[in-house]
Amino acid sequence: MKIVFLTFVILFHSILTYSLSGDNFEEKSGSIFFDGRELVLENGEDTIFFGNCFSGSSCTYSLVVSNQSDVNLWITNVRGSCGLSVPVWPRTEIYPGESATIQIRYDSQRIGDINRNLTIQANTYTGSTVLKLAGRVLQGP
Repeated sequence: MKIVFLTFVILFHSILTYSLSGDNFEEKSGSIFFDGRELVLENGEDTIFFGNCFSGSSCTYSLVVSNQSDVNLWITNVRGSCGLSVPVWPRTEIYPGESATIQIRYDSQRIGDINRNLTIQANTYTGSTVLKLAGRVLQGP
């Protein structure tokens, strides 16, 4: 009886750990495209959903920027609001048909909901695009 109970506990713990780790930021990415006038998220929304992350883990997101126009895209600056940093973004022009990546990192020591803004300044019609970032940092196991 003890062996069956111990097997059940180990199996339950393994399944729980696997299901929670599947929402780690390390595997998150999305796309945004330039249509010649503005930057648009692939889903047409203005919010990037990070998902869940454990406290202390690497909370990163890769945003692939695709130029689907006949105009060169020039990103002059990318910045995040409090707790959100942008360590990597394209510093050169993105030619028509090409892509580049913006890396976003969130401070995973801040447990709770993530509601931040990412501002991309580029040669778009309005000059800047503000995207919302949503997710949650959970207490580490």
